[in-house]
Amino acid sequence: MIQIQLKKQIRDHFLKRRNSLTAKAVSDFSKQINENIESQDLFKSSLNIGTYISIKNEPFIERKRDKIYSCPKIIGKEIDFFKIQKNFNKGIFGIPEPTPSIPVDIFKLDIILIPLVAFNKKLERIGYGKGFYDKFLARFNNAIKRPHFWGIAYDFQIVEEIFGDKLDIKLDKVITETNIYE
Repeated sequence: MIQIQLKKQIRDHFLKRRNSLTAKAVSDFSKQINENIESQDLFKSSLNIGTYISIKNEPFIERKRDKIYSCPKIIGKEIDFFKIQKNFNKGIFGIPEPTPSIPVDIFKLDIILIPLVAFNKKLERIGYGKGFYDKFLARFNNAIKRPHFWGIAYDFQIVEEIFGDKLDIKLDKVITETNIYE
């Protein structure tokens, strides 16, 4: 119970702080985050990128012409990834989802860029609390080959607390506007 309360307090604090960012700050930080993503050798050599469509002041992810991008869509109580098209419709939580919906083989994704609300140096993440990404990432638990999981955040979203539990999936790295945590 303490763990749930701690996560809720952290989530509430950082969502409020992120929501207070100006449009200019989001734009400037996002530009730096994208430069850090693009500087990674693995990104340079990857073709299939799973990403998110930013909402609520999340960092905006630039899509490069030489990559194939897909993003999540909620199907029932889970997410799956679909090729990004030119058009989007608002999904269940107001999150833009690609239309038409062309599914991708998630095991062929090279990297999945994952939004988060907070993270720690152990690369544990706190999301919005619905567990969609944790359930999705758990699908790779016994996979021989899986995508690399990169959290995308702002510097101020790091916390000292250890809050991971058995259902949480650790990230491979977290990229912020000034740091790359591995």
